[in-house]
Amino acid sequence: MGRAARAARLRAQTLQVDVGSDLVRHVDPAQGGRFLTAVESLRTEVETEEGWTLPRLRVGVDPELDRAEFVIHVWGESIVRDAVGESVFGDPASIMVGRLRSVARTHQTQLQGPEPPPPFEADVDTRSATDIIAALREQP
Repeated sequence: MGRAARAARLRAQTLQVDVGSDLVRHVDPAQGGRFLTAVESLRTEVETEEGWTLPRLRVGVDPELDRAEFVIHVWGESIVRDAVGESVFGDPASIMVGRLRSVARTHQTQLQGPEPPPPFEADVDTRSATDIIAALREQP
């Protein structure tokens, strides 16, 4: 998938987490991963305690990330980029959910709102009045 297609796909998702290859086993329930179960618990917690619904989460594997790295996106914008490994401070799934909880609290307005407009693209969005009138005249 090209960069433009990937960026468009990310912008269409309210909330997405991309993980590196070493984190797949912590995300995939078929491999014993607890991440998705913990995210569902977080969704219930947010709804019960804060009164709003955390959007569904899309999870993907990004081969461009370091093996133990993950990225949390809100409407395609990278909010958190971090690396985790086995540690005394908790398993990677718990650490990722903790970061997701923080993003949910700090980005509540964006997560509840409609899709934002696409980012400005100078070669597409900058047209002179003459260009616009000419394009309108070409239409039947």
